[in-house]
Amino acid sequence: MSENALMPGTARVTFDYSDGSKVQQFSNGFQNHLARYNKQHQSLHGKKVKIDPYERSKSCSQWLVEQLKDIGIEAYIHRYNIPTTTTTTSTNNTSNQMKRQGYNVYSVLRAPKSDGRESIVLLTSFNSSDESSIPTPSSGTESSIGVALTIMQYLHKKGNIWLAKDLILVISDTFLEQSSSFNNNIGLKNWLHDYHDSTMISKDIKGSDNNNNNNNNNNNNNNNNNNNNNNNNNNNNNNNNNNSVKDFINNNYFPRAGAIQAAINIEISNKKYQSDHVYVLAEGSNGQLPNLDLINTVGRLAKREGYSKSMLLSPSSRSRNDDELQFIPAEHRTLARFMLNQAIGIPTGDHGLFNKYHIDAITLGVSGISSTMGARVLIGTIRSLNNLLERLHQSFYYYLLPSPFHYISIGEYMISIGLIISPLAFGVIYLLISLSNVFTSPTIFTPKSKSNTTTTTTTTTTTTTTTKETDKKKKNLFEELGTFECLDTPKDIVYSITIVALFQLIGISLFSLPQTFTNATSIILNYLSNFEMVGLFGIFGVSYFILFLIVLPLIDKMFYPKNEPIKSFKESKSNDYSQLITNSNRNHLKSGSNSFFVFSNLPILIFITTMSLLNFSFCTFASILSIPLCFISQITNNNNNNNNNNNNNNNNNNNNNNINNNLNNININNIIKKIISTIKKLIVYSLLLLFSPPVVLYLFSHYVLNDQNVFIFLLTIIKQYDQYSTLLFPFLSLIYIPLNLSILKSIK
Repeated sequence: MSENALMPGTARVTFDYSDGSKVQQFSNGFQNHLARYNKQHQSLHGKKVKIDPYERSKSCSQWLVEQLKDIGIEAYIHRYNIPTTTTTTSTNNTSNQMKRQGYNVYSVLRAPKSDGRESIVLLTSFNSSDESSIPTPSSGTESSIGVALTIMQYLHKKGNIWLAKDLILVISDTFLEQSSSFNNNIGLKNWLHDYHDSTMISKDIKGSDNNNNNNNNNNNNNNNNNNNNNNNNNNNNNNNNNNSVKDFINNNYFPRAGAIQAAINIEISNKKYQSDHVYVLAEGSNGQLPNLDLINTVGRLAKREGYSKSMLLSPSSRSRNDDELQFIPAEHRTLARFMLNQAIGIPTGDHGLFNKYHIDAITLGVSGISSTMGARVLIGTIRSLNNLLERLHQSFYYYLLPSPFHYISIGEYMISIGLIISPLAFGVIYLLISLSNVFTSPTIFTPKSKSNTTTTTTTTTTTTTTTKETDKKKKNLFEELGTFECLDTPKDIVYSITIVALFQLIGISLFSLPQTFTNATSIILNYLSNFEMVGLFGIFGVSYFILFLIVLPLIDKMFYPKNEPIKSFKESKSNDYSQLITNSNRNHLKSGSNSFFVFSNLPILIFITTMSLLNFSFCTFASILSIPLCFISQITNNNNNNNNNNNNNNNNNNNNNNINNNLNNININNIIKKIISTIKKLIVYSLLLLFSPPVVLYLFSHYVLNDQNVFIFLLTIIKQYDQYSTLLFPFLSLIYIPLNLSILKSIK
């Protein structure tokens, strides 16, 4: 614990089971209201007419406001516009746009001992269209609504003594989330936007303006009794002005509390959470994490309440796979789940929406049976946050959690990703140094002649011995690092940059077009979802055919005409220009050269090194997947070069042998080497096919995401990038697809 002002557990929480019984009362009241609304609608309109979810959400919001006002807390309904939905008619084939309003309920418990500049947010949600919310006999009816209302009633009665920060309760309806496959609380998002919007009016100036206008009108009527006509005209003008002011206030009136310092999301679920467990969910948008002191505070309070061994960091899945992994240590499983949730980038709860506003937030989840103990932990956390004199800043924001009470700091886990990318990074740097010799003057590297250095017989001996010793030292140093022979010319380098730039432009277009034409992208992907296999592999097959058989051969002819003699860098330094490079060497200079390897792998190195600070877990999985693929082209090209050299040596040896040895033309060693090389090629080509973008997308969507359609998965990750700035869509379009194109181009 880095922040001493938190002092978790120093104060006694008097919330007991008598207060916990009110949780069930509020929960039953809310569920009975939903049941009454559904019965009234069926009695008036019949079962055939569907219930309007927006009107039902409005009715639930009004019920919640009445309950909060009965407690004695100021409560408001926040209205927001829901994004337009297009509906098409079958007769006219026209689209109609409908704007509907959503409703949030929020209340403010003013702290009597504060100036109203700081606040803490409690948030929860409900689903008014969920049929399971209707109470049934002998069922646990504890809900998040009941816990939230009970805590607000408790703090209103007993929290005025110690409460030093305003407490805000936000309740949103999540019935719009049923169509989406990830958390997208539109109501909470709009509430946060309006809370931080400077155009919204927070002061209650409605009544004061009306009183001032009435007083002015009374004074004018008393002083100007003789001018009735003028007063009537003035009153009409004032009424018109008052109506316009009232309309502006009604549209922009938003009562606020102080600046939000922290937020806690309350989530009660018997399906998601196990009994006798407390769950602390911390992963936010794109893997952002709150201050570690906030998690430590909840952990110490849960330990005090008896949850030291039953506090978890992610909802445990009750599947067979979870039972099969029991042989793995618990800390390793917790760390793997934590990194997986962080790599996906989707918030594990509604608390993730607060990361955009730099507010530390977590989700506290318990089952309905453990709602009383969860409420005690929550009240203790509020008391600890109430003691803060400033924002949380002393502890870590970059960490990994193998358990709720142990962490791995950034100075330790960054070493692992450095070791993963180090082979590629050192290889690229070494080749860059070798390529730098192409653009340097040859006089720098040529040793001085003896005629220039000989002035006297005494000086020549000393200078030559010193230069020879230094040359030997330099040669020994380079021999220790490994000798390297550069075969690239300036034209090869320009060619490599051109091809890599073309592949990157393809990735940029795949990244930008879906964001520019969102409606067209969704229509196309939804249509292609009906033809999954044909659409996926057909699109990639046609695009590869056009690129590798039409576009790239034209670029090759522009740079390397067939009749042009091409010289390597080693030959360009010598005076012998008679030797021409064959087609195999020409292919090596074009695509298998060192410059092509360097420039094609620079984007992935830049991406991983920069984005690892934002989302370490995603960059770790991405580097494990993609960095081994970067060396496939080098392995195949080296094997081909070795085979060519061996064949040339064997041919020379056969020509020099005697006539009696001509009978043994079949060399068993060469046959074995050819078989091994073909096996290596088959392995490499199968790996390339396995890790190609269409196969990876198909396997991931069907075997990891439980048989989800590939195109629906693509549409989902595009929406996730728009909502939470996740890294999966940028990595796939900007890095992975261009990298696969470069590997296919570099292999002979």
